[in-house]
Amino acid sequence: MSGLKRAILNTGLLTIALIAFSSPAFPKDTKMDPNDLVTRHLQSIGPQEKLAARKTCVSEGSGTLKMLTGGTGSLTGPAVFLSDGDKFRFNMTLNFTDYPAEQFAFDGVNAQIGYIQPGRRTRLGQFLYLYNGIIKEGLLGGVLSTAWPLTQLEKRNPKLQYRGLTKIEGKPLHELKYQMKKGDSALNIYLYFEPDTFRHVATIYRLVQPNQLAGRPEDSSSQRENRFELYERFEDFREVEGLTLPFHWIIHFTSDAGTKTTITEWNLSFEKITINQPLDAKALAIQ
Repeated sequence: MSGLKRAILNTGLLTIALIAFSSPAFPKDTKMDPNDLVTRHLQSIGPQEKLAARKTCVSEGSGTLKMLTGGTGSLTGPAVFLSDGDKFRFNMTLNFTDYPAEQFAFDGVNAQIGYIQPGRRTRLGQFLYLYNGIIKEGLLGGVLSTAWPLTQLEKRNPKLQYRGLTKIEGKPLHELKYQMKKGDSALNIYLYFEPDTFRHVATIYRLVQPNQLAGRPEDSSSQRENRFELYERFEDFREVEGLTLPFHWIIHFTSDAGTKTTITEWNLSFEKITINQPLDAKALAIQ
């Protein structure tokens, strides 16, 4: 990774979240065809005709931002996630001077990441700015998004690798490695599904980069890799007009760079999800 990317990624007012993973507790020779896994997952959302008929999806509720490591305190405010085809916008309003809102959007061509101050984004925002394939691919938000790539594999054409059952937070889940057709090869993406329902319940994005510090050769022993991990978890699945969608979305982002580790959590609870509500262009643009 270039020095510019490292410099940008290490800037930002806030940082974000960590999740602990245990070693796989199941043999990796467990076999399942990736396409079969995707088929069962899509069936878990709802009938094919209802899923195909979903053109827009609006999730409205509230969220709490909490600093877990590298800071203290929490902020709460309204949250909304809107999607229309490949387009989407996420907004969480916090009305705090140093952190008024967290905003991400995609207009079908360009990814947009909101600033918290002129020229400054949060660390999560910087991460998504640098690795905007996460947004452009439709991965962020899971099945809450009408751009969810597993509903349009022919269009996205990713490389899928089934990796067996593994345990996350004590729960056995199917692990599917997702490699974008276009994107930074250093970013590893893993999708997780319940073995009984095949609901998509988590996504992990991992990035490891060398920390090439300038200085004397004898300082090299103190250098270590920089690690970043974005983790999405989905819970509280309910039926909405024939489709089963999560009403609880938790986001963690971990920044473990240099000598500092920072962890932040966004805990989002949606009170209402509406399908095929007409959306105008302004609703999908960062304000």
